[in-house]
Amino acid sequence: MIAINEDACASAYWRPGRIVIGAMARTVHRAHIGTEWWTLPASATHVELGSAIRRALVAFQADAPHPDFRSAEWKAQGKARLRAAGVRSERHYMDGSKLVHVNASGDGLAFTPTRNGGTTGPNRGYHKLAALPATVSLAVDDDRVGMALAEAWACCT
Repeated sequence: MIAINEDACASAYWRPGRIVIGAMARTVHRAHIGTEWWTLPASATHVELGSAIRRALVAFQADAPHPDFRSAEWKAQGKARLRAAGVRSERHYMDGSKLVHVNASGDGLAFTPTRNGGTTGPNRGYHKLAALPATVSLAVDDDRVGMALAEAWACCT
């Protein structure tokens, strides 16, 4: 099994018709940003979901350079996420989507569901739900990792 950084994290979006898994980086200023995106069909098996989550966690980058959020490179990264989801705008991206944060910690993975607040108004964006995240051991197989992700999506609002 490939080693996963102890504080690695990933994002897992469920959208009508497709799933988008994002590898993350933690910048030198401690911000988390998406760096790479994988698309799976909505019919992906638990094994496929678990494998994609592990791949994203392995791709995690610690202490990455902090981006200039006004740069063309940063805008291109945002467009890559939208392309992976098959949409053109953030509004369409968030419409009907569910986000689960996946964090490695010690010998386990934590799956934290979110509430989708949309793209406008004071509650816009994704907000972690107050309930404790579901956890599984890093030692479990990809099927169980994918099952934990699907269960966390079911808790999203």
